[in-house]
Amino acid sequence: MSFNRIALTAVLAAAAIGGALACGPNFPWQLLDDRDRTVSDRVEFNFAFEGARLVSVPNDGPRAVEADRTVEADKADEPEVVVAERAEILSGAWHGLMAATVDDALSSRLAAARAASDGVAVLTAGNGLPPAVLDYVAGAVEFRADRLDTALTYFQAIDRLPPDQRRIREVAAAYMRGRIHQQLAEMAPARAAFRAARRYAEAGAPDPMGLAVASLGEEARLDLVETGLIEVPWPVPPKDADDATVTRLIADAVRLYSEQAARGSKMALLSLGEVARLLMEPDNEPELKLAVVDPLVRRLIVAYVASRERGYSWEEKENQDPAAIRVIEAVLSQPAPAPGPDLDRLAALAYQGGRYEVAKGLSRRRTGRWACGCARSSNCEEATVRPRSAIGQRRSPAPSRPAWQRWMASRKRGCAGNWRS
Repeated sequence: MSFNRIALTAVLAAAAIGGALACGPNFPWQLLDDRDRTVSDRVEFNFAFEGARLVSVPNDGPRAVEADRTVEADKADEPEVVVAERAEILSGAWHGLMAATVDDALSSRLAAARAASDGVAVLTAGNGLPPAVLDYVAGAVEFRADRLDTALTYFQAIDRLPPDQRRIREVAAAYMRGRIHQQLAEMAPARAAFRAARRYAEAGAPDPMGLAVASLGEEARLDLVETGLIEVPWPVPPKDADDATVTRLIADAVRLYSEQAARGSKMALLSLGEVARLLMEPDNEPELKLAVVDPLVRRLIVAYVASRERGYSWEEKENQDPAAIRVIEAVLSQPAPAPGPDLDRLAALAYQGGRYEVAKGLSRRRTGRWACGCARSSNCEEATVRPRSAIGQRRSPAPSRPAWQRWMASRKRGCAGNWRS
């Protein structure tokens, strides 16, 4: 055989193998040769991906605005609100809310108002600015000076303006009222103000700083403060919540952070991770057992456990993750934990950590595909783990034909059956 013919044969063989490997699902074909090894390998999850998808939100609702500062603002170390106000001046958003004034004069008045020492001085220095803008700046100056009661009066005054005048600061004023009530330990008014901020934004009021989405995190913080899970530098009401209230507050906080994350907030993802970490601390085991009753909280905690980096391999004799054990035991302590994909993940973690009996218990309640690995593994009794209706429904591949040979054969048949090009 000539060299050219040998080379041509080699090229055609490589092309055929490449075509065969391109036919099928998106996972390495080697996985099909050793199922036990496959299900014994560590399960990898991305917490940021999971956390941003704990809840669904409309695509057209408010979105997070984080780290969108311009290079010029960063260099000048200007507050975000100042950058937003300058953008409003340049866009002409204030036209029609005041007497006609050139933009340079507006910028000078705004700078003078923000440099004032108190609210009264703000009103004098910024005379001629839109009333809602002027009241907001006055409230902000008083807020920074920790004169909260005075600041609140300015933010409340914005709501008393005519609708066309107050609209430009409706969201921001409501958000700041929530912040003030929060620091005064007035939980109910704070929640009402944060919800008002979101309601105004959903109705179309301007929200250039993304405060409607930020209010979700602030309201969630109220819930965690009431449970005693976190500490804050301002006075808080005494912790007297019963078990049912603690369960509800933690669930509400997770739901709010989850919505914030679904709307694009990276800070919310950090908050979700912190909530999961706090609940898994040994001192907070009672709160963990109460919280996992809620399906959303359980999904969060399981996603956090499953995605953490660990400094050890998943071997039968090296089950060294006490946090994961606490989560598993907290879930199993429930009389009838609701089924869901997070139970499958817990079953996989328990199995990989050598806790086969626990994996069986979790797998009995599974609804997804992760626990099936335990069911099919030689280390578990298949009949006691897999649903009876599933037993005998699949025919095991002939041991004499490795998976790659079956894959190649399916290519020759035109990718029949489950193998699609």
